[in-house]
Amino acid sequence: MATVSLILWKYTSDLKKRHPIKLAVHHQNNRRYYAIRFNGSSSNLYLSPTEFNKAIQFRNDVGKQLKEQLLRAESSLTFPFSWSRFEANYIHRTRSFFEYFQLHLQSLSDRPGTFYAYRNALQKWKSVTKDFQPIELLDKLHLLEKHCNSKTTSAMYLRATRVIYNLIRKDFPNYPQWNYRITTNRYSHKGITLTKEQLTIFANSSNLTPSQSEAKRLFMISLFAGGMNISDLLNLKWSDISSDKITFIREKTKRNYGQPIEIPLTEELKRYLGMPAGSPYIISNFNRNGSPLQINRRAKWFIGKLNRQLKSICQQLNLPPITTYSARHTFASILRFNGVSREQISELLGHSSIHTTTAYLRRFDVSTKADAINTIQLRIAN
Repeated sequence: MATVSLILWKYTSDLKKRHPIKLAVHHQNNRRYYAIRFNGSSSNLYLSPTEFNKAIQFRNDVGKQLKEQLLRAESSLTFPFSWSRFEANYIHRTRSFFEYFQLHLQSLSDRPGTFYAYRNALQKWKSVTKDFQPIELLDKLHLLEKHCNSKTTSAMYLRATRVIYNLIRKDFPNYPQWNYRITTNRYSHKGITLTKEQLTIFANSSNLTPSQSEAKRLFMISLFAGGMNISDLLNLKWSDISSDKITFIREKTKRNYGQPIEIPLTEELKRYLGMPAGSPYIISNFNRNGSPLQINRRAKWFIGKLNRQLKSICQQLNLPPITTYSARHTFASILRFNGVSREQISELLGHSSIHTTTAYLRRFDVSTKADAINTIQLRIAN
């Protein structure tokens, strides 16, 4: 059990033979002393023995301020006790965790995708706990994870939180290292994927409304363009298309390495792309004016509208309710079933790591292994 007290430090004195007042913190066999300063002063408080004896009665002005310091120190004691936690609460109490998070958000205004990911993480934190001191973060991570519906969501929020904690540790290098792994047993998100047969039914669908037809066209462009994200398709220009290929850089990875992706321009892709209609962009009916955050917000609305149309088509055809992202999963899975290597699929998807591609394809491994085992044909006598 840690305790605190005020002492007159008689080992040093000033010219008036006064001594500094210190806060003594005792924990087990350890003791540390902290100088007392008032009103933001950079000078330590010095008192004579007589002044100190009067002050610790907490009646005069000096005594009342000493009592505030003592109460603040007592409220900074935690169980289990740690010196770094006490010093963070008592000495270094500046920004709260939410304030650090909000400050970092202000630096992300030119990166809308990252901004919204971090903002969502902060909103989730605010829904599970009140604001707290940064030193308390590692003990509160389980609260965030507990209230996430999936391992994927938990991972996104924890990734953003870890970045904030690393920024905090620049101010407090003595804080403990981040050493936290995702342990949730909740379900993991799996994007809905069409089989080759289901994709054929979808591609041959007819009697669609104009909105459904446009949603279907963009889905098929995304599919044949290497599983291109709709957000990248929104930025795709006719000038990015040559006679035999499409060349673009994924918005998601542009800041990290910015390697261009080349997609062969097949006859199927040409058919769904159509011809230029007076706009430099493939998708002409999208307003690209405004700040990055405004454009990103508009893009989310646009993709949401497409998803609703895609689901209505699937409902008519009795197919799984796909989204625009299903084109990317479907592209990867069909290539895998057709025997294309993981390395080539990874290159077409624009993944920076083969491990990301492996995660995409993991759900198809069981059926692939089963097909391989079934190739073993044995004659067994009865």
